[in-house]
Amino acid sequence: MRRVLSRTRNVAPFLFSERGSLALTRALKKVGQAGDGLTDDAVQAGRRLRGEGDGASLAGRTLCDCDGSGARLESPDLAGSTVRRSALRGTKLASASADASHWEVVDLEGAKINDLSAAGATFSLVSFRDAALAGADLSGARFVLCDFSGAVLSGVNLAGAAFVGCDFEGAWFGDCNAEGADLSGCTLRDAAVAGLRLDDARLAGTDLRGAIGLSERDQATAKAQGARLGGGWVHRAWGALLGRSGSPEAHRRTRGAVTGTWAFIAIALPALFFGRAACNPVNPDFGPDQQIAAPDDE
Repeated sequence: MRRVLSRTRNVAPFLFSERGSLALTRALKKVGQAGDGLTDDAVQAGRRLRGEGDGASLAGRTLCDCDGSGARLESPDLAGSTVRRSALRGTKLASASADASHWEVVDLEGAKINDLSAAGATFSLVSFRDAALAGADLSGARFVLCDFSGAVLSGVNLAGAAFVGCDFEGAWFGDCNAEGADLSGCTLRDAAVAGLRLDDARLAGTDLRGAIGLSERDQATAKAQGARLGGGWVHRAWGALLGRSGSPEAHRRTRGAVTGTWAFIAIALPALFFGRAACNPVNPDFGPDQQIAAPDDE
């Protein structure tokens, strides 16, 4: 089901316009058309990156309309830089220094990001969907309409970060610190949050329906702030059947089973209804309480 939705999203992104990060599809059509490699210019526009960022100093510079999909970038210095309208899907980004940087309309879907330092950075319309972030320092950062659905966050520091309209549906958190973070109005449906510390976090209007692993204290705090709670029983049932190990893989398997369950129900109920209607046709010439008498033989 997720693959079908993903393909539909690529073909017809306008059907998902309520999720801001999906504007990437239209904004990134012309990336990487100016040639390969980086130059000495302050503005890197339309370049294709294939590992050229290894140890490169791009501090304070601007990268726009660049294509680094599938690239491996080791230890680039992006402090104070601006990354705009760039495709970095599937990129392996390691030990990047990006404090106080600005990211606008960037596709990081499926990226592998290790030891990123981006304290105080700003991310707007950035897709981290199905990405893996490990050991990242995002404290004090600001995220606007970013997509973290299905992402795996391990050892990520989100303390004091602000999230505006962000989507964490189905994400997995392991040893993540969100103390004092503002998650008001964000979506964490079906997310595994047992490894997410939420002390002093703001959760007004946060959608936590189906979230797995919330402590009783966090549930009480979230409820007091007006967060949406409930559900998750199907996930818990499948978790018990499949064996819950607390790993991203187990969470992914359980989510797949939950998705299949709801898809079966969505298909089976209408099928039963129409099957019943086909076996018991209604004669429009008679009311519901009238007996339909067989015609007399003459």
